Amino acid sequence: MEASHVFLTIAAASAAIISTKLLSLVLLVSKREPNQFVQDCLSHTPGTMISALIIPDLIALGPVGWMAAGVATATAAVTRNMLATVLAGAGAAFIIRFAGFTG
Repeated sequence: MEASHVFLTIAAASAAIISTKLLSLVLLVSKREPNQFVQDCLSHTPGTMISALIIPDLIALGPVGWMAAGVATATAAVTRNMLATVLAGAGAAFIIRFAGFTG
């Protein structure tokens, strides 16, 4: 790829990003509160996003991932602490694999 193509690609991507950010800024200047339906829908966004990110990995990891996810879910329900949840899930996966279980 020639240097001019690389530069044009970077310039086009930069223009797209900047225009998207400017458009959202212009649209949000009115500071209108969204109606209740939109607020209700947006309140569910974090859970659906994390599910969309995690579930494909759990399917790929098989039983080891499922057991580690169970430990992480239980830790999250009890502690409500993100760091403890991540450490418990990663630690469980490590211990399960270290014990020789591959699923």
